[in-house]
Amino acid sequence: MARWMALLMIVASLAAPGCSAKKSLIELREEGAYYLERDRFPEAQLAYEQVLEVKPEDTVANYGVGRALLAQGESLRARTHLEIAYQQSSRDPNLTFEIGTALAEAMAQSGDKQGMVLFLKDAAQSRGEVRDYLLWGDMAAKYGDPDSAELAYRTAVRIERTPTVLTYWKLALFYESIGKTEAATHRLRQAYAIEPDNPQIIEKLQSYFAVVGPSLKIDPDR
Repeated sequence: MARWMALLMIVASLAAPGCSAKKSLIELREEGAYYLERDRFPEAQLAYEQVLEVKPEDTVANYGVGRALLAQGESLRARTHLEIAYQQSSRDPNLTFEIGTALAEAMAQSGDKQGMVLFLKDAAQSRGEVRDYLLWGDMAAKYGDPDSAELAYRTAVRIERTPTVLTYWKLALFYESIGKTEAATHRLRQAYAIEPDNPQIIEKLQSYFAVVGPSLKIDPDR
């Protein structure tokens, strides 16, 4: 009887909260991702921080903690983790871009808007990719640096091998936002030439022109 009671106590202790088997780093990363996807940021932070206790340089965990902290308004702490993740992610261009986007936001939210612009400018010029120039333009426009935004967007248009609607569309909306209507409509008409059936472009053009048709098309230039 005594042995039976002892076994029951052991089973009960194993099932008790906080006494479960230690989770692997893979399980903790998956748990963190699960909570991030559901906007449960404190839980995500906790899961990723447990990874960092074992592996402080872990890219995914630092990125996850940074995102969770940023979502909770702790931009300075987020920036520290995101900077570590960014330095560790150089082998994966897509991950580097994702982390860089979050890092730029953390920099801006923590008050370092100038640093954010310089960071994105350097990244764009170093990699020479359209998406980096568009991100630089988006963030510069969002945080009140129209000169940098225009340079970034125009460079994206210039370096693009095959013109796409996205670059011309973003440049058009930027010009519209700063009151340069003529420049905005010019870029919209170029976007229209690229995709004449695009409903978003047609709707925007209708706000400027009574009739939207082939005569509005302007060939894209650089």
